[in-house]
Amino acid sequence: MTLAANRNTMSAKDMTFMSLEHFRDCVRDFHKRIDTELLGTRASKRRKDLRTDGLMFVEHVGRNIHGHAAVVFAGNGQKTLEELQEMCSRHWSAVCPGGDLLVQAEFDGGPGLYVSKEMERGHYDFDQTILLSTFVSKD
Repeated sequence: MTLAANRNTMSAKDMTFMSLEHFRDCVRDFHKRIDTELLGTRASKRRKDLRTDGLMFVEHVGRNIHGHAAVVFAGNGQKTLEELQEMCSRHWSAVCPGGDLLVQAEFDGGPGLYVSKEMERGHYDFDQTILLSTFVSKD
């Protein structure tokens, strides 16, 4: 899954810098919204292993901030890829107006190959890594 803020494509009047912290807050809100849709209004009370989880690598902080994630969605595969795309796009648009989202099945190289490509460049800051389970209460 790729989440993009698209701040660099907005008009000068609407364009704002999105910090890593703001992007992380948007991802947190997005995570809550998709789990609520997949698991119901009491999603936050569900066990951690039943919730949506994944690992996201954030790229291009300060220019065109976006994140690539390997995600396991809650709901045991109840939704098709197309249904996940529609649901996720709707919730990302509510959280990040002007942003784009793309849900794809695993690449042939495995789920971690593409999402972690920034690490190969040698200057990756691990503060730019988001583990979705950190948004889930420990109860």
